[in-house]
Amino acid sequence: MLFDLRKKESADVFPVGDYDDIYFDTCSLLEEGLRSCLRSLIPELIRTGKKIVIPYPVVQELSYLCGGVTSTCCAQAQKARALILKLTEAGLSESSGQPEYSEQADHYFVKAVSTDRFRRQVAVITQDRQLTEDINLLNRIHSAQANPVHTYKLEKGMLVRTPIQHQRACKANRSTAEICRHLGL
Repeated sequence: MLFDLRKKESADVFPVGDYDDIYFDTCSLLEEGLRSCLRSLIPELIRTGKKIVIPYPVVQELSYLCGGVTSTCCAQAQKARALILKLTEAGLSESSGQPEYSEQADHYFVKAVSTDRFRRQVAVITQDRQLTEDINLLNRIHSAQANPVHTYKLEKGMLVRTPIQHQRACKANRSTAEICRHLGL
């Protein structure tokens, strides 16, 4: 589903109020359409009193990128860091995670979302297809009842809800005979 954040009267406005945590991944903070998206998202954050969550590992990744992968990437990372600082000063974002504990952002997201979804409504904004798939797979866990996690990506200043993919589920659907053959039994 496409959420045009520029149309306030539309039923397709990103449902900020539906989520307790709205996580942003590094790649979305570097996306060209981010500023356009935020211009429309900020009034909803203010109206609902919600905040964007920027995990500390994301801040670490941005710092690493400022170390000089390419001049374009470094410039984008510096802009993203400045934007995070402005959002935090305005009370529209908060950080999560431990500064003294270093881990990859994707690991952090999977761990945090796995826990948070039991007590909170969570959305993750990411351009990373593999992270999207991993997070969406959490929704397939039926042995423990938890809130579904929704993933979105930025496209031309708009948030697009990503469909749940079940590409890895095929391993779980293999027949017992196939599994036994694979194990040499």
